[in-house]
Amino acid sequence: MHRSDGGSTVELKPGGASLSLTYHNRSEWCSLATAFRLHECDAQTAAVRRGVAQILPLEALVLYTADELERLVCGQRDWSVEHLRKYAEVRTADSRSVGFLWEVLAEMVREERELFLIFVWGRSRMPEGAPPQRFIVDSQHVQGDPDEHLPLAATCFFQLHLPRYRSKEACRAKLLYAIYNCKEMDLA
Repeated sequence: MHRSDGGSTVELKPGGASLSLTYHNRSEWCSLATAFRLHECDAQTAAVRRGVAQILPLEALVLYTADELERLVCGQRDWSVEHLRKYAEVRTADSRSVGFLWEVLAEMVREERELFLIFVWGRSRMPEGAPPQRFIVDSQHVQGDPDEHLPLAATCFFQLHLPRYRSKEACRAKLLYAIYNCKEMDLA
């Protein structure tokens, strides 16, 4: 039988490679294959368990459902704009373009909000409580028409430099373009 990772072949029982699978031994093969699959990752699972035990008593895990534990460890997959706004620090007097930002974010589907969070923070999920750092929105001063410029992000600082857009449509178009196409941190 092949390992799940596509690597080597293992014998389910000594000398099994030289045996043919027949109708009569099929039940034994199914039992052995099931047992192999169920225990194939025991070493990795034990390592994860030891790691979790370093930060949380294992007895406490029974207090949480799998979904609750996932949210605590990984954050919320479907976070609200109000949650982000609650912990935001707006450092600009341009309330109009910031208002456009909140409206556009509220109209986004979950997948787009994940992309937005990756764009501004490098993460796709929001912590359940207060984030470890505040989301900062400030103005990006640009030459010429602000509606022609993309927003900039500083992921290390959870910061969005927002041009002073003149319309919500311009804000939406540029923000969507940025979150879908500007996924790499260029150092050039």
